[in-house]
Amino acid sequence: MKINITKKILLSSLSAALLLTSSMGVLASEENANVTLAQTQMTSTVEEIKSDLPGVYLATGVNGIVNLTDSTSIAQSYGLVSGEKPYAKISDMDGRKSYLAQLCIDNIAQTLNAAVGPAIDVEIGKMTSEGFSLLPEEGAPITLRAGIPKSFAQEGKTFAVVAIRPGGAVSVLNDMDNNPDTITFDTTAGKAVYALIKY
Repeated sequence: MKINITKKILLSSLSAALLLTSSMGVLASEENANVTLAQTQMTSTVEEIKSDLPGVYLATGVNGIVNLTDSTSIAQSYGLVSGEKPYAKISDMDGRKSYLAQLCIDNIAQTLNAAVGPAIDVEIGKMTSEGFSLLPEEGAPITLRAGIPKSFAQEGKTFAVVAIRPGGAVSVLNDMDNNPDTITFDTTAGKAVYALIKY
């Protein structure tokens, strides 16, 4: 079954469930309130590619996550001005707190006869002297790459990412690379949950 067909079938029922409440989970800024700046990872690396997007990288479920769209391009395409810099907050999703997002991920995986892997919360926004705020979802593509953990990697399988936005937007993003150790996908700024699946 093709992913696009599955997505169309599931969108109406899953979106309705997600619209009832926003349970996307608690991201790094809230969940890790006791983590000091010195303990916070400010960049991430995937197979020797270092993310140049500043931020808080606390996700341990994947083997790193990096942006392949450089920060300068993000700043230009999202209209950032002097004193505004692109910034990311990335942490592991807690399926117990984000139960509707987890239910959505599980339903899509079941329809595709796919196994569910790690899920991460991602916020891509901007940092100013007044603090962090999200950039709009309706913006230029941003390419992300995540390292697939050894416990989830499997030769011969097709990998994809289930993306869930606040308000119920659901999409399945195909892996854009041929590396069995990584998954590369296009998204946009804003807040989303991304879950790895394989089938």
